[in-house]
Amino acid sequence: MNFIRKFIYFLINIKIKIFGDKKLAQTAHFMLDQGTDFLASIQLKNRENLPYNLTGHTLRSQLRKTYSTESYIEFSTTHTNADGIIFLALNHIQTDTLEPGKYAFDVELTTPDNIVVRILEGIVTVTPSITRG
Repeated sequence: MNFIRKFIYFLINIKIKIFGDKKLAQTAHFMLDQGTDFLASIQLKNRENLPYNLTGHTLRSQLRKTYSTESYIEFSTTHTNADGIIFLALNHIQTDTLEPGKYAFDVELTTPDNIVVRILEGIVTVTPSITRG
């Protein structure tokens, strides 16, 4: 049986600014089909509009029903170092456990100096699956 993957591509031109008085996190809203594999790619850019080098950085990202909900699903996060591309993934087993509706998510980047920065936040709308089994 051939599984179909749903690939969603986001090109987000984020100006990385670790210090300052302006909010860094960009906002994104996207759809996720219940019971399917999900992959999003996000490209980070620096002030010169060049790919942000992610060497030595770590990422984490969570999806919650509401901002205050204790339970969550952790996105699998990977990245390319020199290209500044981040990948967020959920497999079909994870997305099958999600009830249809809206969820909050964010992505945090930790620099080599251990500074944590929220780079992306938003809402994920989970659409119900008809096919089961």
